[in-house]
Amino acid sequence: MPDDTGAGRVPLTRTERPTWVRRIGWLLLIWFLSVLALAVVAGLIRLLMTSAGLTV
Repeated sequence: MPDDTGAGRVPLTRTERPTWVRRIGWLLLIWFLSVLALAVVAGLIRLLMTSAGLTV
C-alpha cells in the first residue's frame, strides 16, 4: 500500500513551483465562478417567486 505521508517526495525546485500570477489567476477564477453560481441561484429563486405570483 502506498505511503501518503509525503516522506518519499522530492521537494519542488524553484522552476516547478507555481508562480504568483498563476496563483492569483486561480483565485480570480474560483471567485468569478462562485459569484456566477450565486447569480444563477438568485435568478432561479426570483423566477420561482415570480411564477408564484410574488412581485415587487
